[in-house]
Amino acid sequence: MPHPRTVILAATAVAASLALTACGSGEPAKSADSAPKKLSGEQRTITEPVIPIPQLQDSPQPQGGYGVVVCNNVNFSGCDNVPLYKEDAPEDFNNNTSSLKNPTPFSVTFYDNSNFSGDSITLKPHQELVSLNPSGAEKGINDRISSWQPQVETRAGEKAVLKVCTDNDLAGQCEDVPIAEGSAQLNDSISSIQNTSDFDVTFYADKGWRGQGITMPAHTYVRSIDPDGINSGLNDMISSWQPILSN
Repeated sequence: MPHPRTVILAATAVAASLALTACGSGEPAKSADSAPKKLSGEQRTITEPVIPIPQLQDSPQPQGGYGVVVCNNVNFSGCDNVPLYKEDAPEDFNNNTSSLKNPTPFSVTFYDNSNFSGDSITLKPHQELVSLNPSGAEKGINDRISSWQPQVETRAGEKAVLKVCTDNDLAGQCEDVPIAEGSAQLNDSISSIQNTSDFDVTFYADKGWRGQGITMPAHTYVRSIDPDGINSGLNDMISSWQPILSN
């Protein structure tokens, strides 16, 4: 039979242990500021079947073969067919455009400043405007256009349908991006891609859908753009992308 004093000491030790458990481990509590923070660019979930890196193309069809028509005068006079994406309008048309034609399957937004800023007007697919200021008032954008870019999501019916990440396996800094970008926010930083859209998408080495490229089929995932580490792909080189659409 245990000695009474031994029982009392054991009971005291158990009580002390329970008190320590209730109050914590005895270490200083970590402040909210010291706790790990989730980044908006955290790793994405893989939902599509993995495919090998697509074959590198030296010259994919630039800008999908599409362009818009800008005119110096109303009623489509003094016109030229120009690229679909322009950070700075050509000199002849910068602040000197009075009518527009959009023969493409994309909606295209025209801005009164360079680099896609300021007041804007958007033409729907295949829309034409004989005058940018039909009322004669200063409310229009006549002789003010300085840049333009496509808004492909209106055609695709989807916005954030691509997952692009700076590391392999959809890790590192990641972003959910529209199906078309003429100038990527993660420029020259992308190492893995997931295409959750219903469209094949071409990714280009240069801004404005130019340079070498790879085309990813709809609903596919490439875990590494440069799996061999020998620049066989477009690892850390992608600057723009667009879907392959039919007219």
